[in-house]
Amino acid sequence: MYIILCGFPPFYDENDDLGRLYRKIKRAEYDMPSPYWDKISGSAKELVRKLLQPDPKKRLTATATLKHPWCANALQNSDKGLGAEQIFHLKRFQYIRRLRRGVRCILAVLRLIEALQAKSK
Repeated sequence: MYIILCGFPPFYDENDDLGRLYRKIKRAEYDMPSPYWDKISGSAKELVRKLLQPDPKKRLTATATLKHPWCANALQNSDKGLGAEQIFHLKRFQYIRRLRRGVRCILAVLRLIEALQAKSK
């Protein structure tokens, strides 16, 4: 839901440090930066916070999520579908993921070439 509303994941690490990323997820260290969250309703933000609650006992269940006012309103107006902005964010997120995957592949090939060159010397 976070990604659909703003276009990027709530948890990330600039250096792709998986240990640090895992700690951020466990502690629910995220923010809702401007301008991406400026147009998002308070009710939607509240729901996201409750879904990203680190304590599983306090986190909303699927049933409770569907009963949340924001979801209940969305279900009543379900014929509207996603807005153009949300679709744009989803597509942008997918493109960024593909780009990162490609960059990682190129870096891996470069490391392999360096290792092979060092080994042949």
